[in-house]
Amino acid sequence: MTKDRLYFEALYARFNDSTKLDSDPLVMVSSDLRPEDFELVSFIVAGLSYGRVEQIQKSVADLFLRLSRLGLGSNGAGLAKFLRNSENSRVAMSPILRGWVHRMNTHRDLLDLFEKLSLLLKKHHSLCRCYQSFFRNDAKAQLSLFCAELGGSETPAKKPKVWRGTGASWFACSPESGSTCKRLMMWFRWMLRKDEIDPGTWHELFDPQLPAPSAARLFWPIDTHIFQWAKREGILKRQSPSWKAVEELTSYFQKICPEDPVRYDFAICHEGMEKIRSRPLLTLDEL
Repeated sequence: MTKDRLYFEALYARFNDSTKLDSDPLVMVSSDLRPEDFELVSFIVAGLSYGRVEQIQKSVADLFLRLSRLGLGSNGAGLAKFLRNSENSRVAMSPILRGWVHRMNTHRDLLDLFEKLSLLLKKHHSLCRCYQSFFRNDAKAQLSLFCAELGGSETPAKKPKVWRGTGASWFACSPESGSTCKRLMMWFRWMLRKDEIDPGTWHELFDPQLPAPSAARLFWPIDTHIFQWAKREGILKRQSPSWKAVEELTSYFQKICPEDPVRYDFAICHEGMEKIRSRPLLTLDEL
């Protein structure tokens, strides 16, 4: 049965509730941060949002503690100013980040990222204005250019014998890679949508002289749950997640809600989580 906008609006009304943010990575980003810091801290948190929630929280807390030794707030406050004014962020941050690790990421990834963010902030003042500067009528093209500016097009020539990390490209995975870029698309949702869940931080950082980013140009963050849901609904017929799947799912919701196609992402995810929690436990006879 084809779902219409009324169906998804009912889901939105039921699940788009800030009290359900307890398991969402966004809760790791302090709402007290200034917009210029919020966009940076949330960008880093989104990039690290894979694996067990407890491990993500531990890794993020460890990072904030280390950054506080540079005189930053315990929640990352002051990061934008520090990077904008730093003559050499790698030299300044290397001693305090050494030894930090989060699953596939090492302290070298953060050093690469902070170095690129420092250059970007000096050039564009914010991630928002950087994204605006690459405006193209084609939303994917604009996104790809933004990722390339952050090093998202980097690909190692071959896998090294000793793992040294992913590099800055991990945090700005480009759609040109063919992957779903789930963590980055989630971050863009945070930046551009504004409701009880998404803070819409970029609305306070726009350069009025440049085309304003719009929620209408967002792409869906596809994880395993969303992909399986879309397959069950008959929206996607692909066998594995990919950027093509992102475009197809986004196109589907553009027809339902053209001004805000990612509007129902949080609600659909949490409806699925509720169904999983409500399933009865298997008995030994059923295993």
